[in-house]
Amino acid sequence: MTSPTPTRGFDGIQGLRALAALAVAFLHVADEAGSLAGMPGQSPYPAIDQVPLEAGVDLFFVISGFVMVWASWGAFGRAASIAPFVWRRLLRIVPLYWLLSAATVLVAVAAPGIMSDGLRDGWGYVASSFGFIPWRRLDGAVQPILRLGWTLEYEMLFYAIVACALVLRRPIALAAILLAIGALAAAGQALPLASAPAVFWTDPIVLEFAFGVVVATAARQGWRAGWPGLAALVAALALAILFGAGHRVLARGIPAALLVFCALSWRSLPAWLILLGDASYAFYLVHPFPMRAMRVVFAHLMLPTSIAIPAYLISTMVVCALVAIALHLLVEQPLLRWGRPRTNVASPQVEG
Repeated sequence: MTSPTPTRGFDGIQGLRALAALAVAFLHVADEAGSLAGMPGQSPYPAIDQVPLEAGVDLFFVISGFVMVWASWGAFGRAASIAPFVWRRLLRIVPLYWLLSAATVLVAVAAPGIMSDGLRDGWGYVASSFGFIPWRRLDGAVQPILRLGWTLEYEMLFYAIVACALVLRRPIALAAILLAIGALAAAGQALPLASAPAVFWTDPIVLEFAFGVVVATAARQGWRAGWPGLAALVAALALAILFGAGHRVLARGIPAALLVFCALSWRSLPAWLILLGDASYAFYLVHPFPMRAMRVVFAHLMLPTSIAIPAYLISTMVVCALVAIALHLLVEQPLLRWGRPRTNVASPQVEG
């Protein structure tokens, strides 16, 4: 999830964004492919289940923590920086999310069950989805109508914390951000919370934003993992932990933080990977639409399963990437160019 321009000096972050989006999309595409083999919601290849593709979300959260602090480094201690920060965040997140959420509502009304469970949770649920407020559905899940939007409900919480901290001098602000995130995670473990927002926003996964804050602070102090030696070693360690078992924040968040730290030293990545990094937010949000459309196409082709599944996996990932890039170039970039003159904070080296 990124800005319309490549991350200057940090190609590795863009590369990780691309890989995170690809991982999440492939996880869902693989599960969708199971329906072609009579196993709806299951991957047709057991080996895929052994790869922690869901960790793409954890990587996104750490990257977000890094980017928000790196980009706002010169804005701390200035109350006037709050409005431009909030404007950029809303412009970055809201239009595309609302557009695709509205599309999901239309599909739910016209053909319940294709993209969602219809509107059985009521219009209050729809309103909360557009407002980034966690809502417990009738089936017990806390997800918005565009289900992938649950991550954005965490993102908005983190943005609010950073926005409030911008009035403080940088050292105090950074400590306040970490303290606020830590307090939320601690409250979730210590208090008998019941409401959906309280339970949701105090999940330990919020600590992954703090990991990104720490990486950004270290990077601003000049810390880098030497490339290729140390960076490769730390990346290998991160991957080893990533494939291990354990608490999500430890088994996914810490390796993600190590990978982000290593990525600061990566240079000259392929142009296509950088482009996918630029389009990672669009890729993340839009891929369920072409994914399900492609499944309908393949269901009508009546191909042998041994051919249909690999063909579906490859072609659907390509189509999802192309749709995401088109959405990024035709919707995201124009919107961000339009909104950029309305901010008066100096452009950072990295944007979210």
